[in-house]
Amino acid sequence: MLQVKLKMKQELQITLDIPKDLKSFISEPALWPDLCIYRVPRKLRARKPAAYTPQYISIGPFHRNNKALKPMEKQKLRYLAAFCKRTGKDSTELAKQIEEEKRHKDGSVGKDNKNKEEDLPEKPLQEIPLPEKPLHFTDLFRKYRSYCHPESKNNKSVKKLYDATMLHEAGVNFKASENACSIDIKFKRGELKMPIFEADDTTELVIRNLMAFEQCHYPDQPLICDYISILDFLINTEKDVDLLVRKEIIVNLLGDNKTVAKLVNNLCLEIIASGSCFYDLSEALNKHCENPLCRTMAILRSVYFSNLWRGTGTVAAIALLVFTFTQFLDCIKII
Repeated sequence: MLQVKLKMKQELQITLDIPKDLKSFISEPALWPDLCIYRVPRKLRARKPAAYTPQYISIGPFHRNNKALKPMEKQKLRYLAAFCKRTGKDSTELAKQIEEEKRHKDGSVGKDNKNKEEDLPEKPLQEIPLPEKPLHFTDLFRKYRSYCHPESKNNKSVKKLYDATMLHEAGVNFKASENACSIDIKFKRGELKMPIFEADDTTELVIRNLMAFEQCHYPDQPLICDYISILDFLINTEKDVDLLVRKEIIVNLLGDNKTVAKLVNNLCLEIIASGSCFYDLSEALNKHCENPLCRTMAILRSVYFSNLWRGTGTVAAIALLVFTFTQFLDCIKII
C-alpha cells in the first residue's frame, strides 16, 4: 500500500492509501456483466418506493423478511413440491444440479456453443444474427421492447424538443405504429410514427423497473430511458395527451388525461443520461417546427382545408376569385 501526502495552502496534509497493484482493479469490470440483479439506487427508489417493492411474492433475498410477503412462502414450497413431482427429483437433487451448473457454467456453455456451431452449416450463421440471451425476465422484457432501436449518428443528449401540440401546429402528422417495439419512432416527410403507449395501473411499475435496470446494467445504452425522455418532451400538459389520444398513440386506461401527463413527466426524474439514440430525430423535428414555410402551410391547411366541406368552399372561393379577376381584365381590354 502506498501513502500519498497532499500538502495544501493552509499546511493541511491529507494522506491517501493507494494499492500498489492496480491491475486487479482493471480486471474487475469484466466480472460485472454477469451480475445482473441490483439494488435500486436510493434516489430512484425515493421517488416511488412501492414501484420497486414486490406486492405478492419475493424472489431472492432482498425482500425475504418482508412480513407482508410471508404468506406466500408456503405457496413457494407448494410450487417447489409440484416441480419436483413433475421432474421426478427431490429438492436435494435439484439443489446439487443447480450448484453443479453454476460451478461449470462458463466451461459448459462454451463447449455446448462450440458443438452447436460444428453441427450447423457455416453460411446461415453468417447471415442470421442470433439475439443475445436475456439475463432474466426484466432483461427479456427490455430486449422485446427495444430490439429495433434507431442508430443515431450523433449520440448526444436531447436538450430541446417541442411538445406534441406545437409540433402538430407546425404541420407534423402523428400516426400510431403497429410495431411492438416500444422505441420504434420514425419521422419522415412530416409524419411522426410512434408505437402505442398504454397507460394503465401497471405502466409506472413496469417502466420504472426497466429504467432502473438500465441505469445499473446498460448505462451506455439506456434505450427505454431514451424513449421515455422523448415522450416526456412531447407531453407537457393535458392538451398534449389529448392530441396523442386522438391520434391513437396513447391508450388511456387511467381515465384522466391529466393523470397520464403527470405520470410521464415524473418518470425521468433522477434519471442520468449521457446521450440519446433519438438525438437526430429530435433535431429533425425541431428543424421542421422552426421552418416558417412548414408553419404557414400548416396554418393554411388548418384554417381552409381542415375538412371536406371547408376545403370545397375554399377551392370554390378561389375559383370564383380567379373568374372575377379574369372578367375584370377582359373589361379593361374592351375599354
